[in-house]
Amino acid sequence: MTPKRASDALQELLSLADEPILANEIKGKILILSDYVIEISNPADRPAIRNELGHLYNEASRQAMPEGSKEAANILETADRLLNYSGISQPVLTALREISIQTSTFIHNPEERLATLNVSESSPQDAQ
Repeated sequence: MTPKRASDALQELLSLADEPILANEIKGKILILSDYVIEISNPADRPAIRNELGHLYNEASRQAMPEGSKEAANILETADRLLNYSGISQPVLTALREISIQTSTFIHNPEERLATLNVSESSPQDAQ
């Protein structure tokens, strides 16, 4: 058994998994067999084999998800990205970092910067 043949066999096995339950079983087998495949491979080839087996495991994980959960996972991923997006573009952040490291750290936390300067942020209620 060579690492390539083992990887091909796992890939073929995964292609036969047409139901989430079968894909979940295969996912467990990939974890168990991947250690063996990496162990018998040439040390120089191990990073590439690890990468290939990782992709294979991720594919098995996707296939193991019940119907409808893939769409829900995509929606959650999009929502998470939107919640973590600051609205400040990368070129602006890079420019601020070049000006001062403090400027770039406080851009995401203006309250902290105002507290450092002993200035309180005025709220719309204060204006009334």
